[in-house]
Amino acid sequence: MATRSLPRHRIRAERVFFTGMAVTMALIALIGFAPTYYFASAFHAPPLVPLAHLHGMVFSGWMILYLVQNGLVFADRRDLHRWLGSAGAGLALVVLVLGVWIAIDSGHHGRGTPGRDQPTFLINPLVNIAWFAALAAAAVWRRAEAAAHKRLMLLATIALVTTPLARISRMLGWTTPPPIGA
Repeated sequence: MATRSLPRHRIRAERVFFTGMAVTMALIALIGFAPTYYFASAFHAPPLVPLAHLHGMVFSGWMILYLVQNGLVFADRRDLHRWLGSAGAGLALVVLVLGVWIAIDSGHHGRGTPGRDQPTFLINPLVNIAWFAALAAAAVWRRAEAAAHKRLMLLATIALVTTPLARISRMLGWTTPPPIGA
């Protein structure tokens, strides 16, 4: 397969885009989980079960790793990016297992969103974690193809920020989408 060289301004623009997306998603996660995890005591949130703490640490670790990995590419440190990526593949597997576990546990014990039928709502986190797993696996598989790898990792991480986005929408009072044509 022939490779072509991108103009320097295009490379810089891509690095700014992907790093900006990493920062944005990290902020979304921080804001979405601030009241119940990161700043729970300031919001007088009820205590979390140990599994929820583990989930918070692992998923926060993924967001930090994604941010650091994009920063390494931005700084043209692909050597460190590749080295850290090996650990990232293992972390992705932990994210998958823990994501399924916390979703099922929360649904079973009714620790999800108040007012929702948890067993029915369980489909949302399970589909999101399945998308994450499929896209992250494809990204690892295509790690030698930078263009595909970075796009797949972005999409995989987007699958994880749907939950904090939903929490932000509830914070803003956007509990249901507006009717079409409204």
